[in-house]
Amino acid sequence: MRSRSLRDLSVHFSAYLLSGILNAAIPFLLLPVLTRYLTPEAFGLLAVFQATVALMTPLCLLNTPGAISVAYFHITLRETLASYIFSCLVLPVLAAGGVFGILWLGARAGFELAQIAPELAVFVPVFCLLQLVPAIVLSVLQASQSPLKYGA
Repeated sequence: MRSRSLRDLSVHFSAYLLSGILNAAIPFLLLPVLTRYLTPEAFGLLAVFQATVALMTPLCLLNTPGAISVAYFHITLRETLASYIFSCLVLPVLAAGGVFGILWLGARAGFELAQIAPELAVFVPVFCLLQLVPAIVLSVLQASQSPLKYGA
């Protein structure tokens, strides 16, 4: 019995490690393409935009995937879990609206200072929310101990 659990642990560990490495390798592999087709100014704009999205994502998502993974173990009925997941989608949408307001009003001067069109502030919460559904799916797959589906 013990060897079975060690084998399962090694399979799970390997699947999560490999998927993490592949996920991190994609931007690295795209770097030659980006440097070939983007001007230095456009590359800088992309870097500032990605940094803004990275800073605003925790404010938008509010660790919703973490709450769902905890609820996975506390809620016994799958229909109830589905209802909980749907309910959890409301709060990040409201938070993204708040982040949009902050960026539109307060950071507008910062965008102009960085020589970025302030209209790009609209896309920051959208990109943050686009990360929500995949993060929830990965969280549920990890909680349900489905490493191969997680990696795929």
